[in-house]
Amino acid sequence: IFFRVIAMAKATLTDVPDCHWSEVTWMNEITGEFTVTLENVSGRIGAYEQPDGKLDMMVRVNNEWQWIEGMEGPGENARECLPGEPLSATATHSTPFTGVRLRTPTWGTGGSGCVLTLRPTSSTLVVELVKIVNLADEDKIGKSDPYVIFKLQKDGWLHDSTLAEAKSSKKKDEQNPVYNEQFLFTHPDLTDTLLQMNVKDDDTFKDESLGEYTIKLDEQELEPGVPKEVVVKVDDNWFSKDAEATLVLTWTG
Repeated sequence: IFFRVIAMAKATLTDVPDCHWSEVTWMNEITGEFTVTLENVSGRIGAYEQPDGKLDMMVRVNNEWQWIEGMEGPGENARECLPGEPLSATATHSTPFTGVRLRTPTWGTGGSGCVLTLRPTSSTLVVELVKIVNLADEDKIGKSDPYVIFKLQKDGWLHDSTLAEAKSSKKKDEQNPVYNEQFLFTHPDLTDTLLQMNVKDDDTFKDESLGEYTIKLDEQELEPGVPKEVVVKVDDNWFSKDAEATLVLTWTG
């Protein structure tokens, strides 16, 4: 399973009106199991629940808000969230969504605010593909149309097994493509784990390789929540500068 997503989505709200939907949205998509936390900044604020004890929640799919099932709440009709006492719940959604909403009452808030946070439940590796420079031009007509395939792999004795895979967008007629795209992989730990990237040229008949590199993730000394920029050589050019890819790796731990 792979996702194109920011590791954590956050929105801060102030002066929340009665029955307001506290919401956070983003450009890319996520699916799977996630945790939503409503944290109070000041005053008093809370989240409504349905009669069955589940939080009143919606997700944004194809630019439309829809109800979600399985959002386990604390078992009260309206849960108050005092400062320093975050309200959290977990849900699963199989369709890619780009936003989440919680409905919040505002009894006695007096201009207080809250922070709505969305996190995947498992440890995650966020791979940001920033750019690639000096790619060779393999096309006889025009220039290369590069894209990147990422594979998260388990390093084995005899062979490496693929755990997850992701694919970037294609950049037409570009030897120095800029992507600024993020990919999220859920995985419990980075021990004996590899990140393989393969740069390909999109062609009509057969996509040719423009370069590749494999990163040993357990040697990167990634600190939880701290982004690390990594520059790798994907192709050793004989008569020009080497092709290099710039990545930013973030491990949630």
